Amino acid sequence: MAEDNFSRSLEIMQRIKARNEEGKTELSWGRACQQHGDTEQASGHLTRAAEIFEELGTVRYLEWTREAIAELEKN
Repeated sequence: MAEDNFSRSLEIMQRIKARNEEGKTELSWGRACQQHGDTEQASGHLTRAAEIFEELGTVRYLEWTREAIAELEKN
């Protein structure tokens, strides 16, 4: 169910070209995957979020995403 909601949100954000919101969705989805132990999916979503935030210059969200990636790499 949550995966369907994240997927739908991501589709909408991409369609309306809301890049910052797309990044937030990827970040949230990545964190959810991380909490459920799905490190491979988490890594993919977090990497995409970081790429978006870096491209947009969204510094604070980029920092949060990098922190989540570092935490993922520790485990």
